[in-house]
Amino acid sequence: MAEEGIRLKTASLAWKLGQAAAFALVVGTAVQLFRGGAFSAFLHMQKDFHPTFLKLADQGLAVLMLLLAAMALLKRFQLAWLLVALLLLLYGLTSFNTAGKWHAEWHLLSALSRALFPVLLFWWGWRAATPLQMQAAFRGLLALVFFSHGTLAALQTPDFIDYVLGSFYKLSATYIDEGLVHLGLYVVAFMDVAIALLIIFRPQPWVFVWAFGWIMLTLLMRLLTGGWMNYTEVLMRLPYLYMPWFLWHSTRYVKAR
Repeated sequence: MAEEGIRLKTASLAWKLGQAAAFALVVGTAVQLFRGGAFSAFLHMQKDFHPTFLKLADQGLAVLMLLLAAMALLKRFQLAWLLVALLLLLYGLTSFNTAGKWHAEWHLLSALSRALFPVLLFWWGWRAATPLQMQAAFRGLLALVFFSHGTLAALQTPDFIDYVLGSFYKLSATYIDEGLVHLGLYVVAFMDVAIALLIIFRPQPWVFVWAFGWIMLTLLMRLLTGGWMNYTEVLMRLPYLYMPWFLWHSTRYVKAR
C-alpha cells in the first residue's frame, strides 16, 4: 500500500529530470558528431568514401538522434527512447572500434551504460515501473559504471595515466611523479569497485551521496582540464549524475530489497 502511495508517475520531478538527463546525453553526442565523429571515421575505414558524404553521415546521425529524443519527450512516443538507445550503441561501437584505446572492451562497457539509460526510461514511462523496480534497474546500471571505471583504473591504462598527468599539470603547472599516479589509480580502483559492490549489496543513502559527489568531482575536472569546449563530455555523463540522485531520493521512501 505504501509503495502504491509513492508510485513514481511520469509527471513527477524524478521522471522529468531523467528525461532531461537523457536528452542532454543525446545533445552532447550530437554535437560531437557535428564536429566530426567516430562514425564517419568508421565508414572511412570500411571504404574510401568522399569527405562530403562522411560529413553528411555524421550530421545525419546527429539530426536523427535529436529528432528521436525530442519525440521521446512526449508520452505517446516513448518507443523513440529504444531507437535512441540503438543509435547510442551504434555510436559507442564505432567510437571504440576506431579509437584504438587500451582495453577497449572496458571502455565500451562504460559506453554501454549510457546507451542503456534511455532503455530504462522507456521501461519506466511505457510500462509504469514501480519505484522498487526502477531502484533495482538504476542500481545495476550505476554499479556497472563504477565497476567498469574501477577496472580501467586498476588496469593502469595509458590513457588514464596520460589524463591524470596532463590534468595535474594543467591545474598546477607542475609535473607529478608517475609512481604517485599509479598508486592513485589503484586507490581510485579500490574505491570505485567498493562503491559498485555497496550499490548492489548495501544500497544505503550515504552510498548514493558519495557516488553523486564523486561523479560531480570528475565532471568538474573535465571542465577544468579540458576547458568549456569539453562541455559535450559533461552532457554525455549527466545520466551518471542523475542515477545516484534518483536512488538517494527514492530510498528515503522505499526500502530497497
